[in-house]
Amino acid sequence: MKLGEYELIERIAVGGMAEVYRARAAGAEGFEKPVAVKRVLPHLASDPRFVTMLLGEARIHAWLSHRNIVQIHDLGVSEEGEYFIVLEYLEGRDLRSLLDALGALGERVPDALALHVASELAQGLHFAHELRDAAGVPLGLVHRDVSPSNVLVSYAGEVKLSDFGLAKRRADNSVAGALKGRLEYMSPEQARRAPLDRRTDVFSLGALLFEMLTGRRLRDITNEADGWREVAAGAARSARGVRPDLPGALDRLLDRALAPDPSGRFADAAAFGAAIREICAHMSTIAGPADLQGLLQQVLPPGSPRVGSEQPSQVIRLISEMRPPPPPSELAPPRPPMPQAARLPLPPVVPPDAPERRPRRTKRTLVVLRGAGAWGTARAVIGGLAVVAMAAVAVHFRIVPLDVLAVWRKPTSLMVTSRPEGGQVTLDGARLPGRTPTFVSVNRDRQDHVVEVTRPGFRPGRLTIRYDRETTLRVVVPLTGHTPPAIQAIPRTTHGAAIRVSGR
Repeated sequence: MKLGEYELIERIAVGGMAEVYRARAAGAEGFEKPVAVKRVLPHLASDPRFVTMLLGEARIHAWLSHRNIVQIHDLGVSEEGEYFIVLEYLEGRDLRSLLDALGALGERVPDALALHVASELAQGLHFAHELRDAAGVPLGLVHRDVSPSNVLVSYAGEVKLSDFGLAKRRADNSVAGALKGRLEYMSPEQARRAPLDRRTDVFSLGALLFEMLTGRRLRDITNEADGWREVAAGAARSARGVRPDLPGALDRLLDRALAPDPSGRFADAAAFGAAIREICAHMSTIAGPADLQGLLQQVLPPGSPRVGSEQPSQVIRLISEMRPPPPPSELAPPRPPMPQAARLPLPPVVPPDAPERRPRRTKRTLVVLRGAGAWGTARAVIGGLAVVAMAAVAVHFRIVPLDVLAVWRKPTSLMVTSRPEGGQVTLDGARLPGRTPTFVSVNRDRQDHVVEVTRPGFRPGRLTIRYDRETTLRVVVPLTGHTPPAIQAIPRTTHGAAIRVSGR
């Protein structure tokens, strides 16, 4: 099979929008060069959105010339008008395959080697984050999908970051209502669709290092909507809880990289990499490319079958869960759903051979029931449904709305923000991590809860909320600035001028 001038040999990877083939380019005098060809999946090839994403990835890759980033060779169009990009081909595997193979053996990546891989990736990420255009203007590039399946390790011991298909530049606009990437490695601010900078990739790299050091993922996501709430709230495993013998220096390294608030993390990937190398300098064991080469050849020798073990990156649509509701002041009072009339099967009509029971009507037809039993049953059913409907309406208005009652037992996420943002939040006297906007997981009850927000230069804001009114919990606390004290002059005396300050 050929695509342009490239012969496709074997499909080696498939993602949410594209597939990658091992291919070769043929030249004069028998010249051949192995390459990787990436194209949009056939059933999506006619969708201009995915073609635009592929072309955007090609443009970004064209600027990324670094030893820890997969290089691009060409952007092509087939005779059928199908776009594809040609990347350098690495003889090796992705990190996901290596982690899964080690897990099947009950092993994990050695600490020194895990730190080496993370250090290499940090250097590639910092290069991408620092990238500027031809005019010297920073691109503000953020990868947004740093995960094991997007890390390639070669049989020569190389470590390279791939797949900038979900990367975002400062000038890009994402699709509203969509969340891109893998929830298992995603930062809380990315899950909340807040403005992103390079620190979101620092978090994802920390989640990847967490998995290499502990043998467990930072989070186990089984449901997209529930997983999103967990990620947005900043919930994650403790490294020491998974691996009690983890050295203290590594535990502190992970804590800082995985801080829920971006301000608590390493400022950039370069600082994260420097901290990793500082720890390596004090370790008795040092690892490098030769160690990675030996581990890969031992666990996944060349020629071993490729087995996909992870869902591809994708655009995750969480419907209403991903769309924050408007402020309470903009909401109209909800209307309860009106109970629908019950539809009962029609009773049997009297057969035509019983004329004595067929009353004659000129304006309407009367259906006669066979005996009083059927009519009594119908009346009982209608009465029962009416009682149920009235009870449901009473519960909806006087106790708990029915849509809230349906999810009553499930923990939910409370979003607290302020106007302006950046305030410190306390809920019922307990201080929440991070600053507004922030999330916290709560259990529903029928009590009043007090939210307070403080910020320097503003008066504290305070609101009382309940968890039994809306399915999606969100509170906006307005903050007002301090009014400067009024200065009032007093008539001048022989001893000089005096002023009086009257504060509020």
